[in-house]
Amino acid sequence: RSLSLCRPMSLLRFVIAAVSPAVVVPQLLHLQDNGYGVEKGVPTLVIASASFDDVLAISGFGIALGLIFSKSSLALNIARGPLELVGGIGGGAIAGVVSWFLPSYEKKKSHLHRNRVAFLLFAGLTAVFGTRRVHFTGAGALGVLTMAFVAGRKWLPEDKKTVARTMALLWHFAQPMLFGLIGAEIESSSLTESYVGKAIGVLALGMSVRVTVSFFSVLGYGLNLRERIFVALAWLPKATVQAAVGSIAWDTAKQEGTKEEERLGLMVLTIAVLVIVITAPIGSLAIFFSGPRLLKKANSMQLDEEVSLAASNNRDRNQHTDSAMPAENNLNSNAPQMLESGV
Repeated sequence: RSLSLCRPMSLLRFVIAAVSPAVVVPQLLHLQDNGYGVEKGVPTLVIASASFDDVLAISGFGIALGLIFSKSSLALNIARGPLELVGGIGGGAIAGVVSWFLPSYEKKKSHLHRNRVAFLLFAGLTAVFGTRRVHFTGAGALGVLTMAFVAGRKWLPEDKKTVARTMALLWHFAQPMLFGLIGAEIESSSLTESYVGKAIGVLALGMSVRVTVSFFSVLGYGLNLRERIFVALAWLPKATVQAAVGSIAWDTAKQEGTKEEERLGLMVLTIAVLVIVITAPIGSLAIFFSGPRLLKKANSMQLDEEVSLAASNNRDRNQHTDSAMPAENNLNSNAPQMLESGV
């Protein structure tokens, strides 16, 4: 069961592939707010595809990790991938549907948002640590992503914004700890010139292929040459996903593997840190400087039409949601009295 060189490389494929939403999403939203690329929906395309890319990378990493350290039979190892995909998506969808009804809409708004945040945190932590306990790591991350997506389908826009602000505040404190802890795990003695040079070579090769494939993958979507170049550059930054999954291989190797497996797990962690250090600032600067130069800026009239269309879609969604939730209609009808009472 020795971990051969091809096995950590299978993990590195998924570690290097994932795009960082913490870097990409704020930059793209800033460009979108200023009208860059909105005519052809370039910011929306990049954000949506980056999210899908993260789902595939995290799921693939979990499945590969389970196969490497699995002590199960060959039949179970073959079925592990489909089981993790079905279990993660199914469990996340069930938890998301439960969040439509729990907590009840009859609660006060402040209690509703607080309880929703608590439910998402509890369900997410249970999914991640529970699936890791039963050696189905990939299902946990996929379940959390699916749960959040399904939950937001029935929540009102203002409710989603409130929950998102609370989660963003929690992430504001958790993010420094995440990057600090993964950086503290690195042994500086292992960062020799030869080791770092090989890691940078692997990263450069992977990024070159990624940029090339990204450029050609958006052919046929009505984007011009400059916009396709921007899309390829916007998928460069790596940070949060690498920090989250980079140490998992090493931790698993220390608990269940041999000394050689532990050494190779540390190699995966070290390369993940180098990926963050190199690509996060380069990718962020590439988006910041290339966006206004490569994307066409919509004029004020086009921008107003985009805003009006988005507002119209939100109103239609609210009307549809209200018709499906009588309890919410009752809450809205009592809103003036609630405001007068100080709620």
